[in-house]
Amino acid sequence: MVTNARGQKIIAGTGEPVTRARINALLDEVYDIRPVATLTARAQLVAALTTAGLGPSPARPLYVDREDAPAGMRLERTYNGTSWDAVPTMGSVPIPMIGIWSASKLVATNLGSQLLVTGTVATTGGTVPAGASTNVGVVPGDWRPSELKHATLSGQILGAGLVYSARGSLVVEPSGNVSVYTEALTTTCQVSMVVTR
Repeated sequence: MVTNARGQKIIAGTGEPVTRARINALLDEVYDIRPVATLTARAQLVAALTTAGLGPSPARPLYVDREDAPAGMRLERTYNGTSWDAVPTMGSVPIPMIGIWSASKLVATNLGSQLLVTGTVATTGGTVPAGASTNVGVVPGDWRPSELKHATLSGQILGAGLVYSARGSLVVEPSGNVSVYTEALTTTCQVSMVVTR
């Protein structure tokens, strides 16, 4: 066999018989991303490749698309079959808000092992009520944090014709539920938070 410009083995144009063994050897040269469902399936793939003499190496890293990994981090790479690196892919998803909170515009952006949540918290009535408003939105499944996360909300308190700075917080639970807490009736609030997944 000879190699092509990509360094893959190929059957020569003439004089080389095409056999099952040669075809199978050519298939081993296919350098693709292997889909796996879980960490266990990933380990089984590494074991099978190593047994076949095709284990990952610095010259031939193994890439997998792992189904149960967080969104934006499904593509993984290893040079030795033991240590894995996530190869993050950028992307953003809107965070759906419920009922009167549908006027909110929150977006989660993938930053690899972290998410950046930015946007505004608002209601269809134009103000954000004082106190606790729980379960007002849900972060999509693959984008949820591994633990409870808080972000500071900044808005303006309305009352008696005066405007003051308002304090509050946005809370995202591992379940994906979003809650809003404010000290007083406020205008639309701004939020920016980094969430570790």
